[in-house]
Amino acid sequence: MNNDTELVYKLKEAIKQKIDKRKRSQFHESHSKVYNDNLQIEIDTLEWVLEQIQMYSKVMTAERIKAIIEAKIKDLEIRMEKAKYIWDTDTLLTKIETLKWVLYVIYAIKNRETLVV
Repeated sequence: MNNDTELVYKLKEAIKQKIDKRKRSQFHESHSKVYNDNLQIEIDTLEWVLEQIQMYSKVMTAERIKAIIEAKIKDLEIRMEKAKYIWDTDTLLTKIETLKWVLYVIYAIKNRETLVV
């Protein structure tokens, strides 16, 4: 297994663990709607990353994943600057922070650092 293949595999596993953790223990009817909505946005964003990895699985490298995520973050930041409602900025901020977490995971895997999901 080459370095990029190994990184992509570990990244997918970390994302799946985070999604499972969020789905398993975080949703609760006693939590506020905003809290549960933010968790769902985070899960949806992580699932989007997994879809991107699957869609480009034949040519996926660490640099390509980073480029896709960085472009998405930039797009979301532009949209956030134009947003007029607090709900929109909150949603966009949650997506941006989630994608930044994915970039952190890539960095941690590349540098063989301990990763806590």
